[in-house]
Amino acid sequence: GGAGIALGVAVTVLGVAISIEGARRGAGEPGRDQLAFIINPLTNIVMFAGLLTAAISQRKRSPYHKRLMLLTMLPILTTPLARISRMLALPVPSPVGGMLMSDLFLVALVAYDLKTRGKLHPATVWGGGVLLLSELLRVAIGPTAAWHRIAAMLVG
Repeated sequence: GGAGIALGVAVTVLGVAISIEGARRGAGEPGRDQLAFIINPLTNIVMFAGLLTAAISQRKRSPYHKRLMLLTMLPILTTPLARISRMLALPVPSPVGGMLMSDLFLVALVAYDLKTRGKLHPATVWGGGVLLLSELLRVAIGPTAAWHRIAAMLVG
């Protein structure tokens, strides 16, 4: 319990710091627009923290807690899955490949809900919906001039 919460806080703080420093140093694929890209790890960390907070708040409601904990894992999986999608030479940019691959876990949760409950659990709907919306928004917002200005301020 408490140790897991402390670890979640540490992952969040370090995730933000590492994302910003990686963009500052130009880490990643050659030729990548770092200011556009940084929206991906930052959004992943924000989603992780938000879903973890929701899961902690629902710890006494097991069906909610379990689903939210599963969903908490998905933003963190996006980065390693993006690397795998790049190795597999999927015909999409690696961040999108990572998102699509992590969405397969959401599809499995939807299938589980439908099989066991006959309908989607509210935690699956809301948590999964927010995750999918965040993916669409970062793809749409990342390349914009407005986001570039925000990212430039973050990176310094």
